[in-house]
Amino acid sequence: MKKTFLTTLPLLFLSSAAIANQPVNTFISARVIKPNETTNISVAGQHYFKSQIANGVYDEFGYFDTDSSISAGYYSSDQTNGLSSLQSISGNYFHDKWLIGGSFSRLSYEFDNAESDTQSHTSVKLGYLVNDNLLVSALYNDDSGRGSFNAQYSHQLNPQGDYIGFSLSTNDDFDSVSLSSSYFGRLNGDNYIRLGFDHSQQGGDDINTYSGSYYFSEGTSVSLSSDLDLYMNVTGKHFISQSTAITISYMYIDDSNGEGTFQVGLTSQF
Repeated sequence: MKKTFLTTLPLLFLSSAAIANQPVNTFISARVIKPNETTNISVAGQHYFKSQIANGVYDEFGYFDTDSSISAGYYSSDQTNGLSSLQSISGNYFHDKWLIGGSFSRLSYEFDNAESDTQSHTSVKLGYLVNDNLLVSALYNDDSGRGSFNAQYSHQLNPQGDYIGFSLSTNDDFDSVSLSSSYFGRLNGDNYIRLGFDHSQQGGDDINTYSGSYYFSEGTSVSLSSDLDLYMNVTGKHFISQSTAITISYMYIDDSNGEGTFQVGLTSQF
């Protein structure tokens, strides 16, 4: 099976031609992950009330959202000793420069030798779009009973759409901080690159994650992310049409079992 996967993947990546980018409003994705004897399935969708225009490649739409949208998701994990599921819905509404958002999620689980339970959580968000490049917001989550503050900034580097973006987030006690940055740019022809860095500090622990994506064309890319210690993820993505993409990932976490996990996904945008 692994040999078939490795020999088929290059042919799959070369099977379609480039198509001009078109406006889209709705994004839907589905994933199947099967580590060991567990089957994990997730389905997610997001709808924007204003058309989104891709920047250079089919899956690049800017560093952060400035348009109203609504999202919903479903996740289930079927394990040998029980079943758990998570349903969620969220939305962001922009009025002039103000952002009002919120989310609701419900987690249900039932395991052998344990009581079944259902938990619900709600969050609310208030933000302000200082300008087209800077968004600040505050979030309250009833799960933790705490708030967080967030800032996102994007700077366009040239008329072709290359940009660099930064995000900063901290909780209301300022004892947990996360910082991330991303660069997206065109190399030559249809070749693009995306580079990312994430840093989080919590409880005295520092975690750094590095990521990169290389686009062979508007619809074909390979990505790698790692903390250079315990975690690594390699993903190949190919649009068989401008509206439909297939993703295949391999994730490895250096834990007690030492086994990697394959993930297959399908995304659609229209």
